[in-house]
Amino acid sequence: GRLFLRKGELDHAETFVDTAISLYAQVGVSANPNVIDAYWLRGMLHLEQGNIEDAAEWSERNYTVLREGTGDEDGESPEWGRYHQLVGRLALVQGQVEVAIQHFERAKAIFRANRSPAEIARTNYWCAQAWLRAGESSRAREELVEALGIFSSLGASADLDRVTQFLNGLNKATT
Repeated sequence: GRLFLRKGELDHAETFVDTAISLYAQVGVSANPNVIDAYWLRGMLHLEQGNIEDAAEWSERNYTVLREGTGDEDGESPEWGRYHQLVGRLALVQGQVEVAIQHFERAKAIFRANRSPAEIARTNYWCAQAWLRAGESSRAREELVEALGIFSSLGASADLDRVTQFLNGLNKATT
């Protein structure tokens, strides 16, 4: 599901994620990392499909199983980082730019602590969009340049192309 989501093949991603969630429910597995990941993926899929209310519902489900699994209101694991990334994207779509930035910064801190460079760079990308909406094009550019460096070093061509396109558009708009 994650692979198809990254490739933009949302129907395929949806099929795999829904199958995983159904299987976890049949087995009775709840607050484990796989369920947490599947709920996060479902929320991201809804966001990509423009279903904001459904994305918010899956974000809440994700939060519930995270709390159940960790016993905390927040944490330092990559799962918590992805949760903050999802909530940040939701806030951004809803026009809550400052809230989005707070969640993205929290996600980046978690991903840095867990040495997850690809997730840091993906969060940089979304953070750049938030900074641009806040009228801070120089901050947006800094986020994109950092993401470019990370994706270049990882050889993540699809992510690199997306960031490059955004940066080129930003450079044209501000020069």
